[in-house]
Amino acid sequence: SLQPDTLYIAGVNVTGGQYRSLNLSGYMNIKSDGGYSSIQFNRQSSDGYRDQSAMYRNAVHISSSQKLSEKNLLRTNLLYSDYYYQTPGGLTKAEMDADPAQSRPQAGSSPSAKAQRAAIYLQMIYASASLYSDWGKGFSNLTGISGDIEKFKNPAIRNYERKAEN
Repeated sequence: SLQPDTLYIAGVNVTGGQYRSLNLSGYMNIKSDGGYSSIQFNRQSSDGYRDQSAMYRNAVHISSSQKLSEKNLLRTNLLYSDYYYQTPGGLTKAEMDADPAQSRPQAGSSPSAKAQRAAIYLQMIYASASLYSDWGKGFSNLTGISGDIEKFKNPAIRNYERKAEN
């Protein structure tokens, strides 16, 4: 249930354009005497001008700052992002003159960008927490911890890259 002494602010924004581009974003901020919390999200997508150039990006960010007592403040952050974008590859001048919107065609034994599904895939989670303590008489302490996990994949023309980082 909503608390009467708490301020809630929320909004949503939707825009669109050529090549089925869509941007959807929103937020909610909650503020009270004890601190604040914020949730933000964004979704962007497009089919792209060229063949094999579609993309999407999703992101969610949650942050909070809460008074635990008169002398202790806890701050937390959580960010999740998921990116995907196709890579159409380069064209020769003749290919560009014939059709500038095409993706890189097959050349000899190298498959086309479309057949290869050339793209970048990146997922990431980042989290952090910090505790600020006022010890009085000009002394204070800030202790924090953070970490992230990334998952990256890039099937490309002459190489295939996949990695996970902590």
